Amino acid sequence: MKRYLLFMAMLLTSTALLRAQGGQGGGRQFDPAKMVAAEKQLLLDSIGGLNDDQKLIINAIYNDYEAAFVAARENMDPDNRAAMRESMVKIRDEKNEALQAVLTEEQYKAFDEMLTRRRERAQQRRRGRNE
Repeated sequence: MKRYLLFMAMLLTSTALLRAQGGQGGGRQFDPAKMVAAEKQLLLDSIGGLNDDQKLIINAIYNDYEAAFVAARENMDPDNRAAMRESMVKIRDEKNEALQAVLTEEQYKAFDEMLTRRRERAQQRRRGRNE
């Protein structure tokens, strides 16, 4: 009985320590600013032929996108995932429309292909974790 109680105490303590170090996500916390910055940098690095005006406008678009994304996350109802998803999709679509107006047709096509590959890799990672 003492061993059982000792085991349970150790289990509860280790669980509490893990949660204190970073919650259930393996220590990872979602940071919208990092996500937006990474996407913007990927766009700037992977699309050739951007002029200085385009880069300036792209920075402004991504600053607005980040602000809208953060505001939507702060105001979301965690129990209504459908509304949350709808809001995020709307914000992303507005960002993509703004980028489409700034980029040439070829540049936007390269951007869209880059995002498609990125989504596919993310889906593969999620599938790998779930198997």
